[in-house]
Formats: sequence, C-alpha cells, structure tokens
Amino acid sequence: MSEYRCFYCDETYCRVESLMAHVKLRHESEMNSRVTCNIDDCRTSYHNVYSLVRHIKKIHDSPSVRNPEVAAANPPEEPPQIIIDSDDRIVIEEPPPVLNNIPNNLAFDDLNVLNNGVGPDMHSEYLTDFVLNCALLFVTHLYAYNNINRAAVHAIISAGCSLYIGPCFDFLRKRVGDNNELHSMFDIIKNGFKHFKTEFLTFKYLQEIGCLFLPTRITLISFYSFRKRRFRSRRFVRKQQTSMIKIDQVLKKFLELPGVFESIEKNINHLTSDPSPSFFNATYWKSITAKYSSKIVFPLVLYFDDFEINNPLDSRKVKSKIGAVYCSILGIPSRIASQLENILLMQLHKYIDHRQLGN
Repeated sequence: MSEYRCFYCDETYCRVESLMAHVKLRHESEMNSRVTCNIDDCRTSYHNVYSLVRHIKKIHDSPSVRNPEVAAANPPEEPPQIIIDSDDRIVIEEPPPVLNNIPNNLAFDDLNVLNNGVGPDMHSEYLTDFVLNCALLFVTHLYAYNNINRAAVHAIISAGCSLYIGPCFDFLRKRVGDNNELHSMFDIIKNGFKHFKTEFLTFKYLQEIGCLFLPTRITLISFYSFRKRRFRSRRFVRKQQTSMIKIDQVLKKFLELPGVFESIEKNINHLTSDPSPSFFNATYWKSITAKYSSKIVFPLVLYFDDFEINNPLDSRKVKSKIGAVYCSILGIPSRIASQLENILLMQLHKYIDHRQLGN
C-alpha cells in the first residue's frame, strides 16, 4: 500500500484525503505557498497544495499505479477524435469530462475540493451540480451558526437572490447580448438556491442526499388522564414520549468524512501505547480489545444534560424543561474533541417524564 508523506513534516498517511485533512489541520498557514512533490523522484513544484494534490491524484494515485488489475478492468477514457470537416479543417472532438470530485453529500466542506476538475473545458451541463453544491455549502454553514435561526437563514437567502443575484445576472444578460450558452449558465446560477428557498425544501433535499436524520418519536408509556372541560370531566389518552435519532446512521456518516476514521484510529493507538494513565491503558479497555481482537472498536461516551426553554418562571419553570442525551467518540484527538460538530445529539425527552420514569 502506498504511503504519502506530508509536504511540511514527517507524518505519513495511506490516503491522499487523510493527508489533506492533516495539512488543513496542522499547516493551514502554509497551504497557499509554493510546495514541491515528494513522491519517488518527482520534484514538480506548484504554487499551492491544492494544485499539488491534483497532480498526485492524476500522476501518482491513478488506478494503474495503485492496482494494475483494477486498471486493466477499467480502461482509461477514450482519446480525443481528430475529424476533417467539409472545409478541410482539422477538428478535435474531446469526450465530455466527468466531474468525479463534486460531492453528492456533505463530506466535503471546502470550495477548493469542489473546484477540482473545473476548468475552461468543462461543459455547461456540469455547472448545475457545481452551483447546487456551492449553495448547499452556503446553507449548511449558515445553519451551523447557533445565533441565527433557520427563518433568518431563509430570509437572507431570499433577499440575496431577489435583491443581488437576480438583478446582477439580468444586467449581465443584457450586456453579453445573444449568447445562448452564457444565458443558460446565468439561469443555472440564478436558480442555484431553488432547493433551499424554505426550511421544508431544505430538509427534504438533505434527506434525499442522506445528510439529515430526523428524530423518531417513541412512546414510553400510555395512560388515561382526566380533565375538566365545560363543567364535565373528560377522559383522554396521554402519552409520554421521547425523540431518538438513529445514532448508527449518524456515526456512519461521521466516520466517512475525509480523515476522521484514520485520525481517531491513529489517536487511539497512540494513547494505548502511551504509558501515561488514561482510559485506553485501563484494564477494562484492554479486556474489550481482547474480546473483539478481530474488529476495530471505538469507545462511545454518553452525556446527559437538561435545559430550560421559553424562559418560564416561578412554579411553572420545569413545565418546558428538556433533557438531552449526547454521544461522542472517546478517541477523537483532544484538540478537536470539544468542537460541537464532534458531539452528536442522540435523544430528547421531557424533564418531567424523566423525573417520573427514571433512566
């Protein structure tokens, strides 16, 4: 298996994606400076690390280099065809490019990754996917801000489309004249947020691409209760419920992010071999690893906390209190373990129900 050494330090990784995750984390300030390829005897120099990564994927990480058998089973793209037209002019027809680097989920959150494969030879039909993914990154980044609610996010999107994007491209449409290709590209960019105009449409699209897992309501207990209405006592069924998120799907998506699985596994191995006291040097963890010696095991930590919503006071202050259960992987490197995106929500329930039913 090929190993890729960091361009700025001596760290090595098995995948280019893991190497890029390390570079972004440890050497962010050096990413836009000139860098030289360090694979074999290649000494090609580039202005930034993104150009170098494209070079590595094309020259050093191609299927023929990684696995000759796989390369034989998957022949390369057809070469350009040379055609002589009726006026004896030589015309070179190239096959349409394939944009393998545009993601269909939220695994990539860097526009430099999206820009891989985009160039002057790109056909206009591929612009739709590119614009859609850029809009997706924009919306999800706004969603990540705790001090901006979703209604404000969609108000920003609506105002930006109607007051800025639309008028600007209408002006450009008149400026370029009768250029149908540019007009179609302008229309694609103007409609880039069509899947994100409302919260409902955004959630629907995120579910379609497998990046949103809505909670499931589970009934813990049902019983009859009585309430007076119009001077009569009426019976109704009350349900004590909890909302749970399928943590297995969330963890699968989380561990599939570039470099996440490798960094956690490497950190656990480092902590296990480190003589300083830690959970990974305890007898319990060693018994777990011995029991599942043929598998990769990551320890999960559950947190519980309750919080008040709607800011009620006095005797009704616990009526709207919510209890939450969070999940985190213990082996995440300590420098990023406390970041909110690495702490996963698992369950929500009413505080009163928890107090009555217990754990």
